[in-house]
Amino acid sequence: MLIPKRTRVAVESLVYIASKGAHHPVPAREVAQALNVSLAGLESILRVLREHQLVSSFKGPGGGYQVDGDLKKFTVLDVVRFFE
Repeated sequence: MLIPKRTRVAVESLVYIASKGAHHPVPAREVAQALNVSLAGLESILRVLREHQLVSSFKGPGGGYQVDGDLKKFTVLDVVRFFE
């Protein structure tokens, strides 16, 4: 089974954001550039991740996205199910 691009980008964005540390919000533009995806497409993915409480968002200077809570409570399959 092939994983759709949207689902793959969701997993990759979580990994990227988590790699930046728990207390360092990562701007969506940075994530989009790192993953070579459109900002608009990424923001729709991040919205779903936020709705499922995997990431939190912070507005304003120094804002961005960071992992919300313990990712050990979720599996890659959970993330796949959010997008399938």
